[in-house]
Amino acid sequence: RHGGFDGRDIRIVEEATLGGSLDAGGSAAAGYSMRGSRMYGAAYVLMYELLGHIPTLDDPGKSVAQDTLDFWTESPWDA
Repeated sequence: RHGGFDGRDIRIVEEATLGGSLDAGGSAAAGYSMRGSRMYGAAYVLMYELLGHIPTLDDPGKSVAQDTLDFWTESPWDA
C-alpha cells in the first residue's frame, strides 16, 4: 500500500501444492476451497486494514473489508 504500486500491477505467484496455514485449494476457473474461517477472526487486524483500502467491484464507495464484515453479519455460521 505504501509502495505506490497500482493494484493492476501486482501479481501473486503461487506454488502448485501448499500446506500448513496455506491450505486453500482450487483454481480461478473452478473456484477455491479453504478449511475453517480463521482469517475472518478479530486477530487478523492487518488483513482487514489492507482490505479497508480496496473498493468493492459493485460499490466503489464501500471497501472489501466492510463488504466482508457485512456478509458475515448477514450470514453467520456456526463452526
